[in-house]
Amino acid sequence: MEKNVRKVENFVAVCNDMLSGRFLDFDKKIESIANSINESDDILSYLATKLLDADREEIFNHAFVIDNKTKNGKVSLPGDEKEKLTLFVTVINDLYSHKINSNKFLETYFRGDKGTPIQIFLEKIIEPFKNMIADYFKIDKALTFSDIDTNAIEESEVEMEEEDEDEVNFEEEYEKEDMLALSINNIVRVCDEIEAKLKFEKKHESIVEDFEYIVSALKHACEQRDMQSINGLILGINYVSQKVKSTKYLVKELNEIVYNIYQSSNLE
Repeated sequence: MEKNVRKVENFVAVCNDMLSGRFLDFDKKIESIANSINESDDILSYLATKLLDADREEIFNHAFVIDNKTKNGKVSLPGDEKEKLTLFVTVINDLYSHKINSNKFLETYFRGDKGTPIQIFLEKIIEPFKNMIADYFKIDKALTFSDIDTNAIEESEVEMEEEDEDEVNFEEEYEKEDMLALSINNIVRVCDEIEAKLKFEKKHESIVEDFEYIVSALKHACEQRDMQSINGLILGINYVSQKVKSTKYLVKELNEIVYNIYQSSNLE
């Protein structure tokens, strides 16, 4: 399931580090969590299948409301898994990008008798978010940086065995799959990872919007198996992605996939 389990474990450890309460800078800890997500292709791929783009603002507004009578803020987490995950990522991303002020946000919605605003925020947002990721990837929810260091050698050996097994499985599947269909599926997979990556892009908002539009059009062209459109849209992605460094390796992968299609199929 995961290509690099250690990066998923790092996310869990980063969250647990924040949950331990041993921190001086709230914003820095949020930045560490956002970065750990952005560095894990496995988490980004998972989020790409779960996040509800069109409903993000609506979900956020339903979760964080001001009581008309008391004028106090309150938090009401959604019950649906996708809505809850979308809310958690939106909160982390908005805090990370400073779209919302962390102090005002905490004081408005996380005040209570059972702890400080930060403690209540950790309980309602960070811990359940961490648990959802840990459960999906079957990671120990209590994992710490010390645990990761202790198990590094053993995990490395397991990863090598799994890579060998994956290579054998891939060769077997490759013989059965139509190459064009397999390549198009890979294009869609990379598009999903790019879309997830762009959610954490803090700069060049207008470029990101154009980037997202072209990626969406590329996925539609893949559904139609329209190689002429696929080729043209990837040229567009090469142009629009020049200033978005975080997606550089993914755009390179798209180019390699299309190049291999043309090389093996002699498509014109």
